[in-house]
Amino acid sequence: MMNPSPDQVPAVEEIPHGVQVYTTDGEKVGHVTVSALRDDYFVVLRGRLFTRELFLPRSAIQSIDLKGVTLTLSKAELDDEKWRHPPGESERGKPAEPGSPTLLPTPGVVPPQQGVILLPPVEPEAPLVSL
Repeated sequence: MMNPSPDQVPAVEEIPHGVQVYTTDGEKVGHVTVSALRDDYFVVLRGRLFTRELFLPRSAIQSIDLKGVTLTLSKAELDDEKWRHPPGESERGKPAEPGSPTLLPTPGVVPPQQGVILLPPVEPEAPLVSL
């Protein structure tokens, strides 16, 4: 299957957090955790028990519909090491070439952190009294 040109990629400003992602042949990959399409990238959390993040370019999007995001990549292509590094790094911990896009989270969206539960602040019904 041919990769779409940038003109054929859906005109979406950002992909909502939690949207399901599928390979070109319909296999479920995971879900979107960070959408930074303004920088031409989005992040997918892949796996159930042993999870890892995939940093995918906008050009990897074949379509977006009610089912979720369908990629132009197969499951085997997603195993490539190049998808495991943020766009600002060519190898883990090494900065990429100058001019490379920088991954920024969507404003107002906080991606979930493993093992962290965020709760809204609770106002006490009665003032606390110190003894």
